[in-house]
Amino acid sequence: MKAVRKFLCASYLWVLLLPLACTFAGVLSNQLVLWANHDKFPVMANPVKLQVFTDGEPSLNPDGSVVVKGGHFVILPDGTIMMDPIHCLMTKQTHLNFLADVFDFQDETMSIGDLMLELGDWSWSFAPFLWGSLLCLKVYRLTQ
Repeated sequence: MKAVRKFLCASYLWVLLLPLACTFAGVLSNQLVLWANHDKFPVMANPVKLQVFTDGEPSLNPDGSVVVKGGHFVILPDGTIMMDPIHCLMTKQTHLNFLADVFDFQDETMSIGDLMLELGDWSWSFAPFLWGSLLCLKVYRLTQ
């Protein structure tokens, strides 16, 4: 284990592995939420957003879906309100709510996993250049 650590530190490979670790953590977080909720991803909606979706009288379609002003919802037999084929409204019955979509950024609602994916994607855009620069600097220092 010491040899692996020494190699990673000496070759600066940790610079390349860090964005991949962030991406992996984001994917794992989102997948855990999907597994815990039987392929449904809970979304926290604040009262203002809920009012937009539920304003007015909802009408029932023959296929069982509910049409509400500003949205198209399907209510499952267990009472889960589906916003689309994946996302459902967060309730006390949904699991791992702290990992689900809880951060409201006006335009979109994101989860911890989504933020980790964004961080991994952002840091991967410059990590290879940083790694190459550090390696060149190390070679330069060794030749001096």
